[in-house]
Amino acid sequence: MEKRRTRRLNVFFKIALSSGSVSYAGFIGNISEKGAYIRVRSADARIIFTPGTIYDLRLDSSPEEMPDLRCRVIWSYEIPLANQPGKSAYNLGVEIIEPSQEYKDIYSNTAMKNLDDQINSISG
Repeated sequence: MEKRRTRRLNVFFKIALSSGSVSYAGFIGNISEKGAYIRVRSADARIIFTPGTIYDLRLDSSPEEMPDLRCRVIWSYEIPLANQPGKSAYNLGVEIIEPSQEYKDIYSNTAMKNLDDQINSISG
């Protein structure tokens, strides 16, 4: 049974995830109205993304001018990189706390583009 309340939309946005003076580079792979799937690039040290932890999320080169988003880690797991011993990537599911209007616009615009693409693929 599907637990998700809103539709996920595939995207690729480069991001920086930060807390205090610590920042991690990565990307968003999909978004929903109030959440995102994030992959954080490998690091030399192990990173613990504890559920419940709050981070600031900044979209690099966002399609619209957008303030940082506050997000809460819901789940995370480590993926050891086979070709880089001792390094890992990290997958995270985050909840966007009070999504800004700019974020909501990105979600809506992406949904409309996906719908247009589906219609165009059907009509050939």
